[in-house]
Amino acid sequence: MGKFTGVLLCSDYDNTIVDTAAVMRGEIEEALPGEKTIRAVEYFMAEGGRFAVATGRALAAFIKQAKTIPMNAPAVLYNGAALYDFATQTYLKTN
Repeated sequence: MGKFTGVLLCSDYDNTIVDTAAVMRGEIEEALPGEKTIRAVEYFMAEGGRFAVATGRALAAFIKQAKTIPMNAPAVLYNGAALYDFATQTYLKTN
């Protein structure tokens, strides 16, 4: 039992986990999560927390980025219209 057992934390992806606006401005070629962000998420999960991304993106527009973020809970896609489990590669719920 860790200090975050029973806690679910969801985070937006664009301009929260990564600076996708910098890509749009041409400042960087690809937006990747920072090392501090990855370490914080991994610590949270190691202490029993469940972490997922909640994004307005569709699966096809997010699947590559999902590989760069540790998650141990289903992601929220399509502005909340779907729950997708990347571990099993299946939709759990769609609306």
